[in-house]
Amino acid sequence: MTNTQSLLGQPHKDLRRADEPDPDHHRLGHRQTFPELRGKLNGHAVLALVSLVLLKKDLGKAKNKPKFRDLLSKSRAINILSAARLFLFGARDVWFVVALPVFLASRFGWDFWQVGGFLASWVIGYGMVQSVAPYFTGKRSGRVPDGRAAIAWACTARCWRRRC
Repeated sequence: MTNTQSLLGQPHKDLRRADEPDPDHHRLGHRQTFPELRGKLNGHAVLALVSLVLLKKDLGKAKNKPKFRDLLSKSRAINILSAARLFLFGARDVWFVVALPVFLASRFGWDFWQVGGFLASWVIGYGMVQSVAPYFTGKRSGRVPDGRAAIAWACTARCWRRRC
């Protein structure tokens, strides 16, 4: 090695003395050390590792353990409504996570991507409907929907179903 040479590929005024830069010089060290991780360790994994290091270890842990009775409301009606919602949403989740994908794959022969794309579109469409619902119910203008609004919507749906 001469005194004009460098250990790393550096540009030089004299092109005969310049080294070709390493094409992988911009890559992270773990990709060179573990080539089997190439393309697998992405931003999500890095974020997870940083979170493990920087977040407090007791994050999410309760200071005191509440009794089961403290988790329930004082109102019996609220507790019954909460239990009903638990089973309702549980049934909905089982339907969307298990039954519907199996049905779509077996009945229509859809592959994984078609089923996932349909469910993603459904969730996005459902969110759009929920975002415009206050305009239809009147809640956006300050009116709280009452029983008359529910009856009007039920009659509209029934009439639409019969093609009035």
